[in-house]
Formats: sequence, C-alpha cells, structure tokens
Amino acid sequence: MLREVIKRVECELAGYPFIRKYLGRVIKLRLKLADPEHGVVGSLVDDDQRSREDLKRLEYALQLGESHCQNFKQIFQRRGLSQDQERADGIILDMLAEVKVFELLYSQGFENITYLEQKGPLKNVDFTATKNSCYYAVEVTRLGLPRSSRKEPVYLAKGRIPHHDIPGVRNLEGEFFVIAGPDNVPAFEETFAEAISRKYPQIREFCERQAGGHGGILTVSVGRDYFVSRYARPDMHMFPRADYQALKLAWESQREHVRRYLHHVVFIPGKNLDKALICPSFDI
Repeated sequence: MLREVIKRVECELAGYPFIRKYLGRVIKLRLKLADPEHGVVGSLVDDDQRSREDLKRLEYALQLGESHCQNFKQIFQRRGLSQDQERADGIILDMLAEVKVFELLYSQGFENITYLEQKGPLKNVDFTATKNSCYYAVEVTRLGLPRSSRKEPVYLAKGRIPHHDIPGVRNLEGEFFVIAGPDNVPAFEETFAEAISRKYPQIREFCERQAGGHGGILTVSVGRDYFVSRYARPDMHMFPRADYQALKLAWESQREHVRRYLHHVVFIPGKNLDKALICPSFDI
C-alpha cells in the first residue's frame, strides 16, 4: 500500500521539476512515516483539481525563488526531517511558510532578497531584502495548533468542526478551539501581540549587528501557505475583518516597545497573497 502511495505521488510530481528538486526528498521521507494520507503532503495523494492547483502555485513560487532569492536552496537543506509525524509536518510547514514569505516580498517589489543561514551562536533573521534603498530584516513565525505547547490565548468556545464547514480545508479531524463572532478580536490580538513580543528580541539583536541599519518585518503564518492540512489553525482563518482589527490593536499595543527595529507586522492567513494583512502597509 505504501509503495503504491509513493509511486502515485512520484507520478503526480513528474510534471513539476522545481517541486521535485527542492521538496522531492522531503515528501518521500514524509510519506514513509505513519499516516501519510492525512499529513501535510496528504493532498498530493488526492487525484483532484484542488491538489493540482496547490502544486502549480508551489511550482511557480519555487521557480521564482531559484531566480530571485539568494541561498534559496538553504530553506530546504538546513533541517533534517523528524521521525515523529507531527514534528515532521511542522518542519515541512516551516519550509513552506518561508517560501511564502519570499513570494510575498517579491510580489511587494523587494529586491536583493537573501535567505540567511543559521550559523554560530548568534541567531539570524530568516531573510534580508531591500526596497527603495532601505534595508530590511525579515523574520518568519508560524502559529501552532491550539494544543501546541506555546502560549495560547483564551478561547471562547470549543467543539468539533466538520471539515466541510471551513472552505478549502480537507482532512480536518479532532477537537479544535473555535472563536465565534466579534468577540474573537481580543483572542486574536493576544496571539499577535505574543508573536511580536517573542520574536522582537531576535529581530533587534540582528539589526543591532548590521552596520548599515535594518528595519524589521515580522511575518506570521498559520500553515496554509500551499497545502491545506489538519496541521493548520482553522480558528485563525475565518474572520478577516477581525484579523486585521486584532493585528492593528496588537501592533499599537506593542509599538512603543518595538518601534526602533520592528517596522511592519504581516499576517498571511492562507494561500492567496492578496489576503495578506500588512500593518502598517508597505508604502515605503
């Protein structure tokens, strides 16, 4: 059975040379772990149009990355893949989140986009880039599941969500915390504020080491960047107006503490970059 699944995926990827080049090894290793059909790459097993649209979107981004991002291949080479299926899926989602952030920077007109290797005791940010003769340090973070060990906001309701109730989500199983109605704004705000507080020291320390001076950009992903999986956070994708209000409130609450080095916070709620929320906007 597993051999058939791997063979089917390899056949599906035959027409996508950049996916095979950058992610072929990772995908094959993931398929050999438990529960291959319901993990991050599970949609590759589905013989349907949505899966092909995912593949086309990712192929395009990888092709752009090879041409317009220095050290692009390091996104996929710096980590091994865990034998634990959830940790393995988390590693893959981290890779895809970084590819999506490159795609966002490119789409917004940034130049000299460079992926930074993590070497030595001092942590780098994930990317540097320039725009309008200004230098930027770009850090990527991905929000975990509600059962994550990371600090989580107080949720207002709890229950099972049938996958058909959330557009675009397949293979969603188990219990998730759901935020309903306008009262979700405080919980979203707390989530974004925590991400800013947690990542700002790394951005600050990197910027302080740069002779030319850099402004920081923090990008927040929920793990729906190319493949929709059960390892995404459904609660962070249902109310875009509330998302933006919460992002703005979080930015305003943290601005005095981070304004010297953090210039923008970006929330990427899914595959479509047009839905990315940027606070304040990239009018730079």
